[in-house]
Amino acid sequence: MAFAAKHLALIRVNSCGNLTLGAHVPTWPAPPNNRVQAAVGKVSRWLWPRRAPAHNGEGIGVTDASASTPPSGTPETVVILTTWNRPALLRQSLPQIERETASIGAQLVIADDQSDDPETLALVEGAGRRGASVIRREYARQRQPDVDVFLHDSPEFAWDHMQQVQDDAEQRGGHAPTARARDDTLRELSLLWQDAIQTAHECTQHNNLFAIRHVIATHPTADWIVKVDDDVAMREGAFARMHDAQRQAARDGLDVLCVSGIHTINERIVTQYDGYAITHGACNVAILYRKADWIRLLAELPESLSLRDGFDLAFVWQYAPRCRPGAVPISLTPSVVYHTGFNGIHVRNADLNSDYAGSLEDIAVQ
Repeated sequence: MAFAAKHLALIRVNSCGNLTLGAHVPTWPAPPNNRVQAAVGKVSRWLWPRRAPAHNGEGIGVTDASASTPPSGTPETVVILTTWNRPALLRQSLPQIERETASIGAQLVIADDQSDDPETLALVEGAGRRGASVIRREYARQRQPDVDVFLHDSPEFAWDHMQQVQDDAEQRGGHAPTARARDDTLRELSLLWQDAIQTAHECTQHNNLFAIRHVIATHPTADWIVKVDDDVAMREGAFARMHDAQRQAARDGLDVLCVSGIHTINERIVTQYDGYAITHGACNVAILYRKADWIRLLAELPESLSLRDGFDLAFVWQYAPRCRPGAVPISLTPSVVYHTGFNGIHVRNADLNSDYAGSLEDIAVQ
């Protein structure tokens, strides 16, 4: 357990409970495939008896579609949805995101980070036919299917289950890996897990920045960007409520940096107002930004900060103090967005929700 804890300590948690890699974290060299397969092969027989096969899906081109006219009083907004190979969560969130996008007369832009899961591709393609713009960054996402499990099962999982497997085997009088073989393999898996997490984190940040740059280049008249993840459930009127809170906070005399539709357990409330609060940080699961801020951030801050810390942390903790001193992030209270990705790339078996105002009936989490 000590070894796993040592390596997990190199990862820090951001304001939304997301795991991000600190500057002090070493960059593990990408292992050759034969090493990956050998290490995982040893443990897969003990821990993961079956895996879904990898699939190759055909890419979808960019679909250009015009946004509907915004309702009276609603500024022009573009909604960015980022996704990659999470069909169950996307199947749940996409209809709600499309509903909320239409309710404020916005354009939906889906930045698919080279998904190859057939259902994910079908969902994205369907949204494109309904008017969403589908964009993909032109790069070959390197997949090591045997290591993908580490994006969802940490070394702690491996240690706990390996011990259970050994105990069960001994009780049956059957063969079990020796303690030394088990520990050596799990040490190697822990390093591979770190490498997989770092790679996934960087891919995610590149996709976020790619989508934001696309919106800046193709929507010159838009004033606002709503950035939303694929692991959400939303109360009806969520995006409109975020705009309303921004306007209300401005009337209350605040210089608003951004508006999060969700207040999680990780954002300390600094000052509570009616329907929203100034919070210490802001969760980017669903968040409203001024487009002008992202134009300035991309011009004045090195991209390496966003890739290292995450685009959301770079915005709040690097950009704001330099370029918007005095501006404050606010979060809706109660939340109008519910985070359903309990075990995604940046979250490990964690329920970040604190005060969701909508119904939880039939909401699936993963």
